[in-house]
Amino acid sequence: MKKPLIRYLPERFQEILLYRWYYPVHERWQGLFDSAELKFAPGVKMKNLLSTDSMQARIAFTGAYETSLSRHVCKLSRSGAGVMVDVGANAGYFSLLWTSANPKSTCIAFEPSARNVVLIKENIRENGLTRRIELREIALGREVGEFEFDLGPDEQTGWGGLVLEKSNRSIRVKVERLDDVIPPDMTINLLKIDTEGADTWVLQGSEKLLREKRIREIRYEQNKLRLHQLGIAENEAADFLRALGYAATPTSTSIKGVSAWTAVPC
Repeated sequence: MKKPLIRYLPERFQEILLYRWYYPVHERWQGLFDSAELKFAPGVKMKNLLSTDSMQARIAFTGAYETSLSRHVCKLSRSGAGVMVDVGANAGYFSLLWTSANPKSTCIAFEPSARNVVLIKENIRENGLTRRIELREIALGREVGEFEFDLGPDEQTGWGGLVLEKSNRSIRVKVERLDDVIPPDMTINLLKIDTEGADTWVLQGSEKLLREKRIREIRYEQNKLRLHQLGIAENEAADFLRALGYAATPTSTSIKGVSAWTAVPC
């Protein structure tokens, strides 16, 4: 399918045009959702994206999502082959960027949502990356066990996450600690976390890896609303990381209560 004009425009205009001009008539562009070529990974395509999903619609029309982080992921992978751990992998966008940027880079992706697992499995297979992206169909947290996971609205695939109370939208998912699932001889070049509020718990379940400085860089989010719902303090993740010898700093201003953070060993 012919690429839309929006792909060739400066990024500052894409945000406006996407929801004013393109998204209202997204059914005319179904071919883009069926097979979307990624801007930062030429030749790599994501299949069967959901047209009602805000993140996946952006990928379908522009070929990218969170462009600053996307560029960084590709640059870091190209600078030296290594391992990325993608927690909250959704349909596999960042996993695909990391592995496509360097033929020797590998990824371990964690995704507990069954509908997202279907998508990421297909994207891994269709792009010939089954040997370099390992998918774990579980959630990560600070304790091993089972936890309630809210699937989120049907029209959005990235709003699901761990919750404290059971509801008609939640399922029980298996939860592991990153410390327990990473081999003792493995170093993580990039730990990317996007778990809709539970990022702090993922970090707390990585204490041994952090103490041993076996995680070279961390990218995580602070979602104030979801933090509050889980009873997690806003500065808890940053304080925890700093206590273990990592410098944690915000890399973006808060937009709708969500900010991006970076942490590296001091």
